[in-house]
Amino acid sequence: MRTQTLILFLFISSILLAQTKEVQKTKKPKVFGIQLNPYLKSSDETGWAMALRYAVDVHKHFTLGFELTGNIYNNPGYNNKKAGISLLMRYNIAKSGKILWFAELDISAWYGYWDYKELNEDYINNYPYFNDDTNYQQINWFFAPGVRIPFAKDKLSVDLMLKMSSEPVVFDSWKIAPTFRFNIHF
Repeated sequence: MRTQTLILFLFISSILLAQTKEVQKTKKPKVFGIQLNPYLKSSDETGWAMALRYAVDVHKHFTLGFELTGNIYNNPGYNNKKAGISLLMRYNIAKSGKILWFAELDISAWYGYWDYKELNEDYINNYPYFNDDTNYQQINWFFAPGVRIPFAKDKLSVDLMLKMSSEPVVFDSWKIAPTFRFNIHF
């Protein structure tokens, strides 16, 4: 009976000790990024491309996250506003000193709205009319190799990238454009 009680006591105490041990947790670094770049649709259509990003380093070489994106530009004949959400994956290639080289893949689902101001030459009931407003949806992707430069004791950084997109990003024909992003690390 004493042996069984001793075995039961040792078993219960080992369970309690195992549960009270502190387990060291590894902290996964997180990034909040802000992007605001000039956007050139054509020589007379300019605007801004914007993005808010949240990402988590899931491995030494991989970062996963999402981004809220949008752009606004004006033309004498219409306004265009686009908003979207993106899923992103970044592969951290190499680190030289404090500079990090990376390649990023981003897949976006967009919703766009065109506000037409264009006057049609045709007449309805002897009055000129404006085209109707319209909206559209699209999915596109971009690939961006780049470099991250940290500062402020590695709490802030700037990403300099060369964005290659499935959709034209400059002058309705160029699918490649330089871009930058400011990041807060926590």
